[in-house]
Amino acid sequence: MTAADPILLDGAIGTELIARGLDADTPAWTASANLDHPELVVSVHRAYSEAGAEVHTANTFRATPSAMGDRWREALVAGVEHARAGGAPGGRVVGSIGPVEDCYRPDRSPGAGGRAHFDALAAAFVDAGVDAVLCETFPRIDECAACVDACVGAGLPCWASLTPGPDGSLLTASEVGEGARLLAGRGAALVCVNCVGIEVAAPFVRELASTGLPYGFFANA
Repeated sequence: MTAADPILLDGAIGTELIARGLDADTPAWTASANLDHPELVVSVHRAYSEAGAEVHTANTFRATPSAMGDRWREALVAGVEHARAGGAPGGRVVGSIGPVEDCYRPDRSPGAGGRAHFDALAAAFVDAGVDAVLCETFPRIDECAACVDACVGAGLPCWASLTPGPDGSLLTASEVGEGARLLAGRGAALVCVNCVGIEVAAPFVRELASTGLPYGFFANA
């Protein structure tokens, strides 16, 4: 985003669900709540709407075949529906897509080899009718590029976000800047950095600002 045209995102979904009593499981994290505790998910989105959020991120970060098996598509669609139900009229809903593996373990990433995984998710988000997709918390640029390629190829407006990790050690500020330029060149309309501790975030945010691209930032709790 630019200083002249800011967009106010919502905040963490999983963290808030856990704070409200959800017992998050793994590897689905909180995505199963879309099916098992829908009223709880809607209540989080409603609270963010009341706080002024203009964009609502669906609780779909782990609504994936690898994390949820046969329930993944149902959980993904439900997550989008809950974001719309809790969000303010006219608010935008973005689908959340994370890395295939752990977002803080780039050594486990399939890199560009994750494309088929992202193609399936992008197609499901098209069917769910999201306004855009957020490819978020990627510690590897090549895997994030595969996600962006899948979303853009499916005709979805796409935002992309890299993570240097909570302590800022997974990517350098320079790598974040280079990655942002690459992702924008692949069709990402907004480039961000996320899930980095607020106390170490400044160099990464400054690097994004220096690219001249629409950019954003959301920290790790």
